[in-house]
Amino acid sequence: MNELQNIKLPGFLITDWYKGHLIISDETTVKSSPQPVENTVKVSEPTIENTVNVAAPPLENKQVKVEAINEPVWFTGENKKNITILINQNGTEVISEEWKIFLNSVIAACKLTLNDVVIVNTFRKAITYNQLKEKFNSQFLLVFDIAPSLLGIPAAIPNYDIRVDNNCAIVFSDSIAQMLPITPDAKQIKMKLWVSLKKLFNV
Repeated sequence: MNELQNIKLPGFLITDWYKGHLIISDETTVKSSPQPVENTVKVSEPTIENTVNVAAPPLENKQVKVEAINEPVWFTGENKKNITILINQNGTEVISEEWKIFLNSVIAACKLTLNDVVIVNTFRKAITYNQLKEKFNSQFLLVFDIAPSLLGIPAAIPNYDIRVDNNCAIVFSDSIAQMLPITPDAKQIKMKLWVSLKKLFNV
């Protein structure tokens, strides 16, 4: 029997069927007119006679402070349960609100919260599987739309298969963008993901 049939559906698969029936109330924007500027006080420039000339310290006594170049933000989350989620999204700091809402519904179906995971955007920073393991002590790795070879994994791993390497269970998936539309194809992809996640997190 096809394991995608007769399966109890989680919330992230059910709620999006009714998105088209939601009613969104209009928002009223109140625009404040600019306030006139009153009682402007004009301060005259100091005269040469009142200017105090302070000699600069010798050049050799000056200390030049070099500001470090800040690394772009490329991950978010508290990672309480050592679950690493990899995405590849352009045009956002780490993850867009739309993708974040979707991921929240997915991990909530697995009886987890966003505090349990760390979300890594590989568009912001290229990183290998070994580097992920070292930095986040990953015990679970869920990868959306990133080829294994880009993570330094030489073996081809089919989407939604569960592979275990060095005490880390890995699942590769299609892109989140393919799961957002309310279409039969998107529903089928989400069903495949859900079957894998049920096995991965024993739910």
